[in-house]
Amino acid sequence: MDLPAMRLFFGYIKADLPTILADFLALYHEKFEIDIKYQLSYYPEHRNAYWNEVKQCFDPNYMNYVTAAVHNFIIRLS
Repeated sequence: MDLPAMRLFFGYIKADLPTILADFLALYHEKFEIDIKYQLSYYPEHRNAYWNEVKQCFDPNYMNYVTAAVHNFIIRLS
């Protein structure tokens, strides 16, 4: 996200980023986790490796960390 082109893009939509984050967090719930797990079940050769990585994203501590990092990124945009 710190590539110059990405920073320019995010700087352009900076005013909308808090709303985009809030919309994403509203969609981020237990059913979303179940849907992701179901989609991964189609690929048994990758299921366990990918799910072990993906399930970390549903940990509340991780979500708090990422949300704080995104808010910090928004603040640092110039």
